[in-house]
Amino acid sequence: MKKNIRRKKIIEVIQEQPITTPSNLASIFDVSTETIRNDLNYLEEMGLIIKVHGGVAPAMQRGAEVPYDERETVNIFEKKQIAKEALKLIKPGDSIALGAGTTVEELAKLLVNKEEITIITPSLNIANIFINDQKNRVFLIGGWLRKEDMFLHGNYSVDMIRNFHVDKSFVGSAGVSNKYGITDYFEGEVGIVKELMNISKEKYLLADNSKFGNVALLSIAPANKFDAIITDDKSSVEEIKKLRKSNIDVIVVNSDRQGDD
Repeated sequence: MKKNIRRKKIIEVIQEQPITTPSNLASIFDVSTETIRNDLNYLEEMGLIIKVHGGVAPAMQRGAEVPYDERETVNIFEKKQIAKEALKLIKPGDSIALGAGTTVEELAKLLVNKEEITIITPSLNIANIFINDQKNRVFLIGGWLRKEDMFLHGNYSVDMIRNFHVDKSFVGSAGVSNKYGITDYFEGEVGIVKELMNISKEKYLLADNSKFGNVALLSIAPANKFDAIITDDKSSVEEIKKLRKSNIDVIVVNSDRQGDD
């Protein structure tokens, strides 16, 4: 295979697999790892790919994470409606994991003093919501503090999470795409979310319309790894159709303010 053709096909492979390793590419194209590294160096110089921890990704996925204080003010009503729907999935006596994110925080607010459940979370914001709670037990996962969104992460955090087994996990993300799956920007958070999913019998993604069709830098999981994705009715109809066509359960809540009680 000619060099220019191989490089074009390398980009196609990386677009299908958001994070791909040089050794995997070498196996696919039946060439040496050194040859692939030369190809990747060229593609990076051309601005077509970027190198990330663990492999390479399409440059189109680079994007930029919206600051936490800005995310707090976006789609608040829709996030509250999504949280109300998620609350229906939680029963007294459940053990649950709550990831980070403004929509997951809205769910946490609904749980205060309402259910006798056990909660584990790596989010200081969420733990703080339960400070005066008299019914629920809360375990805060320790680790390095990401001050931007008060999130705890790192290898110690992952090891701590592995000691637990919970009934359900509720997490957020930066991007939801049928093609690229569930994605996010911060490597530390991606690792934690993956582990929260690993210890959960049931997994739920809470994502408002601003996340649909977006593709962030790092892959969390394929969309079909979740028991359901809960979103609002302003999300991309086309993307929802694609997800459902792939047998992914997408629960769409009504975001009509007149219909809210």
